[in-house]
Amino acid sequence: MPRKELPLPEGWEEARDFDGKVYYIDHINHCTSWIDPRDRQTKPLTFADCIGDELPIGWEEAYDPQVGAYYVDHNSKKTQLEDPRAQWQREQEAMLRDYLAVARDALSAQKEIYQVKEQRLRLAQQEYRQLNDAWRDKTTSQTSLNSRSSSSSKYDPDILKAEIATSKSRVNKLKRDLACMKQELQFKEQGFETLRGIDQKVSNFPYGFKLQEAQAILSEVRSIRDAISSGEKEKQELMQKLAVLKDGFQLDSGSQPDLWGSSPSLANSSLSIPRLYSEAGSQTDIPAEFLSSSNKLAEKARLRSFPEIT
Repeated sequence: MPRKELPLPEGWEEARDFDGKVYYIDHINHCTSWIDPRDRQTKPLTFADCIGDELPIGWEEAYDPQVGAYYVDHNSKKTQLEDPRAQWQREQEAMLRDYLAVARDALSAQKEIYQVKEQRLRLAQQEYRQLNDAWRDKTTSQTSLNSRSSSSSKYDPDILKAEIATSKSRVNKLKRDLACMKQELQFKEQGFETLRGIDQKVSNFPYGFKLQEAQAILSEVRSIRDAISSGEKEKQELMQKLAVLKDGFQLDSGSQPDLWGSSPSLANSSLSIPRLYSEAGSQTDIPAEFLSSSNKLAEKARLRSFPEIT
């Protein structure tokens, strides 16, 4: 319903000053206002709510013979020559450019993290294959192993089985993490394309974004800020852990035929394949320093039962 067809609220009166300009009297609160109280029901509240060339509540376009059109902000009791709608559009464009830059950086950092995790998966798969190869070698040489006492055996088959099960579980966990991260990357790319599409369309609108587009920007910005706050830190941590993991897989060419060394007992044996994880619950956290081989073997020897190899 047009504003003039709406009745004034109870206690309000319309009047004119000496220049014929309309103002409104609030007899209840004993004050006057240049703003029509009915505007709260008919006008948009902010520039983000405006459609076309609308002005929000409290703004008025006026004309002066000397300076031409000017704009009055009754909310702040100020006047200006610049069209506030053009000013609002420039602010939106600058804001969107900043958001696009942040989104591009966040997306790039997320892709780098994904690549680092792919490398971690490949290294974990390499460890799993090496353990399986060692198991096959030990199985074929079981007769010679049985001819020795348990204290002088090169490696306990039960411990090797436990290592294989742990390694397999780690590989499966990394695969699930990568699948989730890939889906998250797709969502972020879609959000970035949404922002870029809005940026391309903004020049076609003389007075900025529509309400739905502004809401889309705010929604994307929330997720982008969350990603950028933790993405760079996670990337640095992953790069450090990956460097440790790569160092652990540098096998001497002379030690590859005998993976487990040649020390006479488990207590002072030194494994060629590093034991990077002390328990099955630690699937993705790589320690900064390797535990000693003797401590690892002593811990493994306390295990009572192990999952079967599949």
